[in-house]
Amino acid sequence: MGTSSSGIGPVGKTPLLPDWALADGESTSEADSQESAAPEVKSERRPMENTTDDLTGAKSSLTRVFNNRPGSSFKRAAKNYVRKTGGAGNATKSARAGIRAGSAYLGFISSLSANGLNQTLTEYGLSGVIGKPALEVLSKISDQIAPLGSTNDEAIARASVMAAFDKLCERLLSEEDNLDGLNNLTEDDIRESVVEYVSIYIFKKWVYELGMAIERNELSASDAVTREEEMRVFVAEETRVAISKISLSNIRFDEGEGKALLESIFNMAYSTLES
Repeated sequence: MGTSSSGIGPVGKTPLLPDWALADGESTSEADSQESAAPEVKSERRPMENTTDDLTGAKSSLTRVFNNRPGSSFKRAAKNYVRKTGGAGNATKSARAGIRAGSAYLGFISSLSANGLNQTLTEYGLSGVIGKPALEVLSKISDQIAPLGSTNDEAIARASVMAAFDKLCERLLSEEDNLDGLNNLTEDDIRESVVEYVSIYIFKKWVYELGMAIERNELSASDAVTREEEMRVFVAEETRVAISKISLSNIRFDEGEGKALLESIFNMAYSTLES
């Protein structure tokens, strides 16, 4: 059971993010009948750190991968992209919205691991949903940890939280009205949540910044979805390698050293992509 399939998230909100920045595999036409993983972005949005004008070479490199050009690879395209942003350090600085949203999301996951569901709901001011149906509980959790923002970068961060939470629920919740899985999170569950959130955010921002919707004219819709999934998996594997030796037990990502650690994880992920 996942948050997308179960109806978690904003209803009736059409995001300004294009198809490829939505939940994995979801198109704009699908969004007309399904909830989007990204929120509506307000008109007074601010630009992101990089623009497609700055990243022409990186865009061309990724386009070659999407179109199966000889000698192209996601590894080469990722290296080109991170270097064009000014390196891993600058890419991390430009991910402020992603780090902030990730801190809130992973802090919630950390609390679930340490304190269980009911105490965590109380801690987050959600005691009123204790004992309610699973869908209602998950909806309130999603709204609490991934509120609407006012910029495209905040929209990408919200979409990434929703997608990562959806994947966690798919792994742990086997029955619609059984939330027991959220009471038994292990360090491996936390690690996978970190990998999923960080990699989904990096993937979505990478695709957004390079404006890949323009390049889809050479691909069928199904081929584009397949290539994007391959890209997302590639980023996830690179992120997993980057944090493989870090202990994530007993860490609260929404406070103190935990916040600094999450920023460090973003930097390590970008550094691995750049290497």
